[in-house]
Formats: sequence, C-alpha cells, structure tokens
Amino acid sequence: MNRLVLLALIGCVMVACLRAGEAEGDARMRTETTRLLARLDLDGPGLAKVKAATNEPERAAGELLAYFRTRTSVKHPVDRLDRARMKGACASEKDAKDAADALQHRFISQSSYPAHFCGDDIDWMKSPVPDKEWIWQLHRMYFWDSMGRMYWHTGDEKYAREGCLQFADWVRKNPHDAPHAEAWRSIEAGLRGCTWTELFQRFLDSPSFTPEVLVLFLDCIEEHGRFLRATYSEKSNWGLIEAQGLAFTAMTFPEFKDAEGWRKEAIRRLVREIDNQVYADGHQRELSLDYHIGCISWFLRAHELAALNGKRQEFPANYLKKLERMPEAVMKLSHPDGTQTQFGDGWAGGPGKTFSS
Repeated sequence: MNRLVLLALIGCVMVACLRAGEAEGDARMRTETTRLLARLDLDGPGLAKVKAATNEPERAAGELLAYFRTRTSVKHPVDRLDRARMKGACASEKDAKDAADALQHRFISQSSYPAHFCGDDIDWMKSPVPDKEWIWQLHRMYFWDSMGRMYWHTGDEKYAREGCLQFADWVRKNPHDAPHAEAWRSIEAGLRGCTWTELFQRFLDSPSFTPEVLVLFLDCIEEHGRFLRATYSEKSNWGLIEAQGLAFTAMTFPEFKDAEGWRKEAIRRLVREIDNQVYADGHQRELSLDYHIGCISWFLRAHELAALNGKRQEFPANYLKKLERMPEAVMKLSHPDGTQTQFGDGWAGGPGKTFSS
C-alpha cells in the first residue's frame, strides 16, 4: 500500500476515534446533567432559566453555572467577595508546598508520611505503606484545600485548572455505588461535605470551573448528602463530623430537593450529641483533649453557618451555653506553658493548638 494512502487511512481512523470519544463524552454529560436536574428544586428563586432549558442539558448546565456565580442568597464562611482582598494573604508556606506537590500528583495524606506520587493517571486506591490511615486520609484531599487557598493567594490559574481536573478524575473513579470502602467511609464523606463547600467558593469563578465540572461537583455533593443522611455514628466524634458535613451540604446548596430535611436532621443530631457527648463539666466523653478540641469545632461550625444563613433559631437557646463549657475544660486541663494533659488518644500539643481531622 502506498505510504501516503496508509498515512491518510491512519489519519481518518484517528479522527473517527476522536469524534467517537467526543460523542461519548457529550452523551455522558447529557446523562449526568439530566440526573442532576431531577435532584434540584427548579421552582426555586432564580432558577427559571435552568428549568426552561431542561430539555437541552448542555444549555441548562450553562444556565446553572451562571445562577451560582450570581447567587447572593447563601452565605458561607469563605466569602467569594473577599477574593481580591485575600490575594497574597490567603495561604501558608505549607499550603504552597502541598499545592506544588499536588500539581505533580504527589499527595500528602497521613501526615506521618512524606508526599507520594500516585501516577500521571492518578490511582486513588494506591497506598505506599501498609498503614490504612494513609489510603483513608488520602480521600480527605487536604491538598485540594491548599490548592484552593493558593489559587486565591496567587491568582495563578494552574491551581484551579489542576484542582478541577483532579476533582473530575476522583468523582468518575470513585462512584458511591462502587465497592470503594476506602473512599466512602463516613468520616471522610463528612469531612468532604464540609471542605468541598469551601472549594466550591474558591474555584467557582475560575474559567476552569466549567459547566461540566459544576455538574460533576453538584451530583457528587448531592450523593454525599444522601449518604450522610443515611449514616449516623451515634455517641462518637464521627457522628459530629457526619452531621457537620450534612449541615454544610444542606445549607450551602438549599437548591437540592432534600436539602431542608438534611439541614433539620443535621441540627437534630448535633443537638442530641451535645447532650450525649459533653459532660456537665464541659469535657467531651472520649477524655482526649485533641478530640475534645476537634469536637468544639464540629459543634460550632454548623451553628455559625446556620447563623450566617438566618437559621440560628433552629438550634435551642442552651446549645451555645453547653458549648461554652468545652473551652473552659481545655483551659483547666492545660499546663501553664499551654501544652495539654495527655489523656487517651492525645498529644501534648502546644500553646494555641487547634485540631483538624
């Protein structure tokens, strides 16, 4: 066969494959968008253009992105209006290092271990060590938090672009209905239910946050809401993390049909657990100051978010009074130099130490 003819045939095959791939991607996008639209209350304020485009999924996704970029009805601790003011004052040196590693697919997971390269085509189930905490905590994606802060800190689009690519990759490789127990423990899902709302605030205005990324994000965060609603680790700090994630999902995205029920259930659990877990002297039942400090945060964040969005009254009046006893317990049990008494699964810490799981 003539070499030029052969090259032409190869070119035709490549073009056909490319077009087939694009058609498959378009079909998948239409399916994902249609599924998402069915989970939203499109009769809500500001969503008329989205509803009018339900028979044209691609246009509906574009209208939905425009809606969220102009929405002012929902408040979040990370305020998108602060972005310009936070430039140069948003990220730490650790954020810079962790984000730089993450750009190269070198991820920090469990902090006892160094960053690990997870492949050009990321293997989200790869663990370099036998310690299960590494693979579990990989799915908390703290490195995405660093990338979000670095995006605001520098304004460099590379952080948002790579963050969105990694997010889409994770969602498609770790569906909730697949047997990926490492990715879908309830503690990780609860943490993501909270931290992903911050990522949404930081990346929403990026050109890399396309309608396709929005659909993937909302579809997955809605699955987090349904999963956390069905999961309740009573009398455990896990239960607080689950409830916090459920509360942040519900209050950040009241457009979901089930959001009101999620919000009320999350608040019900937090109110119940502050009675279940906090003794009269203010100490959390695990008697470990590290987890005690974490519990203060998990009890408080959802209350603060509710207050921002006019829902403070859904918490009983004595909720904060019970919560106020918890910092008192820390002060009474800390040493004069600010280090902490080591009870149970705890560390000495240091002055002004805070806990994050």
